[in-house]
Amino acid sequence: MHLQEPLGEFVVRKLILIRSSYEAHPHADTINLLLSVGEAAVSAINSDIPVSPVPYAVSPQYPSGYSNSAVKLWHVPCSASELNNTSGLALPDLPALTLPAELKHIETVMFHPIACNLLSVASAAQVKLWDVSHETMAITLDCSEVVQTISWLLDDADSIWMLLDRSILHRKEDGQLLVSISKDNMLRVFDPRVGSTPIKSVNSHNGIKPSRVVWAGASNMIFSTGFNSKRDREYSIWDFRNFTQSLVTNKLDTSPGILTPLYDSDTKMMFLSGKGDTSVWWLELKPENEKSPVDVGVYPYVGSITFSGACLVPKLGLDIMGCEVARVLNVASDGSNIIPVSAVVPRKTHADFHADIFPDTREDIPQVAVTEWLTGINTTPRIVSLDPAKRQSFAPVTTTESTASLSTLPNQIQPLLDSTKNSISDIQMQINTPDSASTTIPTAIKNSAKVNLPKHSAYRFITGKSNTDYDDLKGLSVNFPNETDAFQINSKFIAFSISGPGGRVGVWPVESKGRFPVKIPCIVNGSEMLDFRLDPFNVHRLITGCEDGRIRIFDLPANGLTDDLYQENNFFPAHNGRVVLLQFHPMALDIIMSYSPEQDSPLIKIWNICTKKLISTMTLPDQALSVAFSYDGNCIAAILRDKTIRVYDSHTGLELQSGPSHQGTKAARILWIGDTGRLVSVGYARANQREIIQYDSQNLTLPVCSTPLDTSPSMLIPFYDHDTGLLILCGRGESVVTFYHLSTEPEPLFLTRYSVPGGIRQLSMALLPKRHCNVKEIEVLKGFRLTPTSVE
Repeated sequence: MHLQEPLGEFVVRKLILIRSSYEAHPHADTINLLLSVGEAAVSAINSDIPVSPVPYAVSPQYPSGYSNSAVKLWHVPCSASELNNTSGLALPDLPALTLPAELKHIETVMFHPIACNLLSVASAAQVKLWDVSHETMAITLDCSEVVQTISWLLDDADSIWMLLDRSILHRKEDGQLLVSISKDNMLRVFDPRVGSTPIKSVNSHNGIKPSRVVWAGASNMIFSTGFNSKRDREYSIWDFRNFTQSLVTNKLDTSPGILTPLYDSDTKMMFLSGKGDTSVWWLELKPENEKSPVDVGVYPYVGSITFSGACLVPKLGLDIMGCEVARVLNVASDGSNIIPVSAVVPRKTHADFHADIFPDTREDIPQVAVTEWLTGINTTPRIVSLDPAKRQSFAPVTTTESTASLSTLPNQIQPLLDSTKNSISDIQMQINTPDSASTTIPTAIKNSAKVNLPKHSAYRFITGKSNTDYDDLKGLSVNFPNETDAFQINSKFIAFSISGPGGRVGVWPVESKGRFPVKIPCIVNGSEMLDFRLDPFNVHRLITGCEDGRIRIFDLPANGLTDDLYQENNFFPAHNGRVVLLQFHPMALDIIMSYSPEQDSPLIKIWNICTKKLISTMTLPDQALSVAFSYDGNCIAAILRDKTIRVYDSHTGLELQSGPSHQGTKAARILWIGDTGRLVSVGYARANQREIIQYDSQNLTLPVCSTPLDTSPSMLIPFYDHDTGLLILCGRGESVVTFYHLSTEPEPLFLTRYSVPGGIRQLSMALLPKRHCNVKEIEVLKGFRLTPTSVE
């Protein structure tokens, strides 16, 4: 299965029109994407907006100048004439109903999945259940701390019996139980009709940022997302029958965006969309397997636009014959676009209905009146087939609510109830008439609709593994500039920065695996060391750049250091200021590049370290964040703090090209993409959003491609393998390594994200030459990862 964009992008104001043309019943969706539609003043600020069985929507409003907030219900037109209005549906200026204001702002709102007109409102440390029909509060649940999100149990007809804390048997009916997660990170499960206190509770995620929770359909599983104490994003799966600890807790990444879990109970797929992310992950839950309750999807969706919210399209709105099993609608962070992402199962033919991937689904029509549910009456939803040949027109909503109770509704709601049957019938007629339904889709969307087949790579199944060959590392220095890697390796030695006076570089033989000694033999420079490099053509030579502007050259003994080495073999004054960056020429022996800010006059210099002769000098208009030799060494690329990228001739020092680069100035790295003449850089856009930018070195006026990644303060260190075209991104302070494939396509192809077992964070990484790979084991890359206490 793969994720793809079936319809491209479309503007937010068309959302209600698209939903109305797809859904058989408006009760099917709980959505947090209803923003400004037409001229209506409906807004949602990090809150949920569900759609009710009566044609009105709910919106938490935040009046300016007041600390309280209220829930307002709006009439959503759904007649046939309004559906054909391609300019979008217009909502009235005034709400149809306003519930009494809360003292604190509203965190989330949610309709009951089975009872008509029962609305859950979470505000402060309480969850209130409102009977919307009578405008009365029915139940109040006490959560002890500020509620962040809630979820109702969604079960099927074949419910099971289970033992609750009250030591009596209860049948787990649809919508009988409610789970919440609060600011104190406590998961609480309520039986609202029994009492206001939770029947079960457990401590979940340890982070200080908000969490989310959803009940996994008809199973005993509860799925939650949040942050751990190290601010890593993670998800947990809980078994309601054994609510003492999670079945599994897996770390995702270090992005600060809050993850929204979206669960499809038919396919048992969980989609994860994070605020500020450009990716959609998917998991497959296995409720019947407690030891291994989740499988991670192979191909996540990776886009170029950051998201601020997401929801699932109801099953009756999917392309069933196209084997589309799910569709996620993502709202762009700037609110201008909605990006639909489809989950498609490959099949040889689309002429037949595939019942193996489309089980019968829930018919999202309220089955019981709110007054009946409150008295203890339970029921289960009806099941319908998704087979177009068996699909029938849906009957109007039928409930046993008495006429007397309807007559007690507020005057402004009564006309809406009277028109409900006709409105739903009009929608059903549009759905069951393909020619008519197609006219409801705007022309701009139809013209842009296309199927984007997934791009494949020969390395799409690449994976990684790590072994801690060197541990118990003590005294590692973590105070080094962003411009340097602070970690080097070749076939003989490992070199890393050690804390202490005199600018120390620890050197250790590669073959001496095991525990590091308490005192590691070091090279001592006599001045604060900023960067160091191992010679790629001479495994026994190491050079350092120091605060005093000197470049020092050390020859390492064949068996490694036995004690600290204080005397360099050679040195020369290279700059008037500190030497921040060093790099060996990729083709020529004894040629190096050095960079220094030079006291407000930044310079790049090319040296012959044997003759100590200066070959060329490049004057930069601003400080450099990163510099790199080209594949043949004839050019040098630099990313500067003035948000530009520049290319220089390494022989003459002349500037050849310049153009715009990353808009953030925190940190950046630049690499040449082999001998293609293209460059790739990783850095920051605005608001700490990490990104990949590719350039054509012959024309830097505009980037070839810009790919947003995520929002994280961790700096990315890139590595490029010319043989395979793999781009490896190592996040400093993270425990994941991300792989992309750079080919002739403009966009880099995401391959996988390797999470290190145990979540041990890395400081840097280095790759060995390709000749050290085990070709028999199909090993394409081999390197070492530096952590605060080990080398893996």
